[in-house]
Amino acid sequence: MTIAGLIVWPLAINPAQAADTLNDSPPLSECVSAATVLPLLGGAGDSPLVQAKFDGREGALFVTPQYSKFLIRNVSDDLWFVNDGPVTLIGLDWQLDRANWTHVERFGLGRLQFDEIRAVLIQPHLSKEVDGLPIVGVIGRDLLSDGLIELIDIPHGKLALYRWDHSRCGGAARLLGPDAHITSLSTENSFDGLVAGRHVKLHLDPDLAVNMFPLDQIEGIGIPRAYLKKLPSVILKFTTANHGYLSDPMTVELAGASLPKQKFLLAEHIDRITLGNSFFTRRTVMFDFRQHTLAFVDVQDPDPVGPTKHLHFDTSVISNATVRESTGTSALGAPSK
Repeated sequence: MTIAGLIVWPLAINPAQAADTLNDSPPLSECVSAATVLPLLGGAGDSPLVQAKFDGREGALFVTPQYSKFLIRNVSDDLWFVNDGPVTLIGLDWQLDRANWTHVERFGLGRLQFDEIRAVLIQPHLSKEVDGLPIVGVIGRDLLSDGLIELIDIPHGKLALYRWDHSRCGGAARLLGPDAHITSLSTENSFDGLVAGRHVKLHLDPDLAVNMFPLDQIEGIGIPRAYLKKLPSVILKFTTANHGYLSDPMTVELAGASLPKQKFLLAEHIDRITLGNSFFTRRTVMFDFRQHTLAFVDVQDPDPVGPTKHLHFDTSVISNATVRESTGTSALGAPSK
């Protein structure tokens, strides 16, 4: 099987459809290079996690396009990273967090090898594991800035990273077949969409256990402030405690697709409208950051997956998605241990 085949066929894309889509282009094997396909670790509802190597030592990394930097942590006496100087991070709730620059001399993801990768070292230690591997951090967009395309396929339990010959083969979204929904990504990694029939800028984050909507933007989608009294009140624990509300189901449209009605957490100190993990559970999603393209295709029959292990980078590191409702306590994402 060719490298291209390793990407296409495990995603359950019809080979005949892919051939029809590319009938005026070179064969797929000539369009794809520097490719690797990794199995996703964890269970249902968990953030995408893959195995990686850090200077020959094995660990696991979360995968989400919402982080720009490569974020890692010291996890043990055998797997730690040098301090290359201080840096300040901004959390999802705009709170500042102190960290340090570091680097990985030899970093491996499947067949792909990287030398002298710069990263941000976050404190404190992260103790969680998945399938016997310590969870080290999260892959950021900077790692993909040299042209690597990221394809997250949660329905089939795979992550693909590859390069595509745009000059000879056209847009990389052709790999998903003729049923793909395609839209443009901005430099801020957002794209146009509709929520409750109103035009908005959307983001995607498979690490978020729930959808998020900025509380100070709700009037733009027709939710008056007075209506908030009728919604469940919640407290979200990010770097600090943020107050918010759980919305009624709302219509969502993007890239020519209409989603089932979605609930959002209407939260303070949040500036992005973000669709979380549920968007990815029945879709194969492609991010081509160099070409500013987002594409996805619906999956009708996802593969069986094991039970959730409550693994989220935000939940265990920066944002704790535990929600305390006015009528009791419920956890939309398991709290840190």
